[in-house]
Amino acid sequence: MKMSKRVVYPMDEVLDFESQALRASTRESAGDVVRPNGSNLMDPREIAHVTGLPLYIFSHKQKRDSLGVPHRRVQKLIRFDRNEVKAWARRWLQDARDQGTDAKADPAVQYRSLQQALASLPA
Repeated sequence: MKMSKRVVYPMDEVLDFESQALRASTRESAGDVVRPNGSNLMDPREIAHVTGLPLYIFSHKQKRDSLGVPHRRVQKLIRFDRNEVKAWARRWLQDARDQGTDAKADPAVQYRSLQQALASLPA
């Protein structure tokens, strides 16, 4: 019996490995930035978790800029001050209320609008 010289790789495993390696090499870790004691600076995932707002609002530059989300650049990373973001959310919601926009959720709809998400933030 003659063995083939052709090497066959399990492509699913190779693609999975490459995908994991790419994510691991480009992931921002909390250890990248040393926070001073008492600092409220948070990365996009942390601030999205704390506020309950969608992650894309904090991670996409165009969305951040269009909504006027307050942020800081720390080296190459984007960080958010918790108090500033909460103040921004209150101002944004108040402006929407002043314009007569209602933030009540429709029970038949499966998603929340940005205004409904902001309205649900704790004071």
